[in-house]
Amino acid sequence: MGDAAEAGARSEIRQLTGVRFIAAIWVVLYHFQFMIFGLVPELHAVGFLFEAGYLAVDLFFVLSGYIIAYQYLSAFPGGRGPYRRFLIRRLARIYPLQLVSLVLAILVILTGVLLGFVIPSPQNFTVWGAVQDLLLIRGWEPFPHQGWNFPAWSLSAEWFAYLLLPLVALLIGAVRRRRPGLFIVLLGCLALEALGAWLLPSYNGMPHPLVRVLAGFLAGAAIFAIGPPRIRGRTPGGALAISSLVALALLVVGVARISNDPTRAVVSLALAGIVVAGLAGGTGPSIRWLASRPLDYGGRVSYGIYMIHGIVLMIFGALLALLVHAVPHATVLQWPVIVRLAVLLVPLSLVLVLGALLYHLVERPAQRWIVRVADRPRDRLSAN
Repeated sequence: MGDAAEAGARSEIRQLTGVRFIAAIWVVLYHFQFMIFGLVPELHAVGFLFEAGYLAVDLFFVLSGYIIAYQYLSAFPGGRGPYRRFLIRRLARIYPLQLVSLVLAILVILTGVLLGFVIPSPQNFTVWGAVQDLLLIRGWEPFPHQGWNFPAWSLSAEWFAYLLLPLVALLIGAVRRRRPGLFIVLLGCLALEALGAWLLPSYNGMPHPLVRVLAGFLAGAAIFAIGPPRIRGRTPGGALAISSLVALALLVVGVARISNDPTRAVVSLALAGIVVAGLAGGTGPSIRWLASRPLDYGGRVSYGIYMIHGIVLMIFGALLALLVHAVPHATVLQWPVIVRLAVLLVPLSLVLVLGALLYHLVERPAQRWIVRVADRPRDRLSAN
């Protein structure tokens, strides 16, 4: 879930930032689908657009591997590089919202308990679970649970991948000048994904978080190292853009219908890789649209959207339970569709607004402050 660029780093690949917004909205709709269909069952006709939202995580992991390789691979020749500086910058990127969202989730759950609400799956809300989130190790258990802010499980997986960057750089660097070797790495990532889904299944039948992130992150780094294909010395940008859109469409509407878990996991990772590779090297109207200011901004605030939507879902789920208790569900369904859609748009709009506020009030200021404080000793040494 990392940025497509960092201050002072290489120029930004804005279409990759834009697609993060689409992926984040896909996750939100996936988690909100029961509320969506409960209020507006007429939307069951387009339910296929929501049901596979959990696969967006594979897209996030491949994007992360590609972008981190784009920004840092050259700084780690032979696996050696500014490791401490890299980790501080990545921690500054992900930890402030992790901490704030954890505090908010704890407050929401405790408030619900005090008000007498029935808390579903109370085994997820433990002191040890909060400690795991604080240490970014929730997904490291053999059988990880959802935790306080359930979408945040992927952060511990991301952090694990960041810790392994020198090894990833060492492997990619060793085979970078041999394209067949990079394709072997990609095949190895697909095999790892299949084995993980078979031997270590986790959420939605997908591989264990650490297996899943390792396969996706390494695949993204390998895709960057391979670079765009060339035909007679030229990159077929239009064809790459089309291939990425087709792969994205298949990921959204087709992969969830694969019943076999290892097969579904492999196809999801392969399609996510095609999406990232196609967008990174593509040209044309779709690329310009994804790189446009609205989509670029959406991608920037997408981390906040991702981190807050589970909390909003918990709150509005409780409020809807009160509504149904006061007004029978059958009566609610007799309301005009436009009214029910308006009710549904309240939490969805709030997710977008709060995601943007978290970006501007927490994420960016905290990130700048942490990086500035971390760089201060180095600046003093330079002055001396």
